[in-house]
Amino acid sequence: MDRVSDFGVLWILFVALVIYVFIPLALSSLVVWILIKILRTQNKNKKAPYQEHGGREEFRCLGCGAIINSKQESCQACGWTWK
Repeated sequence: MDRVSDFGVLWILFVALVIYVFIPLALSSLVVWILIKILRTQNKNKKAPYQEHGGREEFRCLGCGAIINSKQESCQACGWTWK
């Protein structure tokens, strides 16, 4: 009789552990995974605007990719300089 009642108590403790610990952990990790997935897909859809450069007087900045005129001392967007 003692083994049966001990098994019943252990079973109740196990069920309580699953209900109050494992299920909330699994749900919270699922919610975090979904939020990370949403944020990653939103960032993938954003692209930097493409600008055509005009010719020999203009080139791309090695720091940020913006277009720099050869007469300028540094990049207007990020401050990168080639000197």
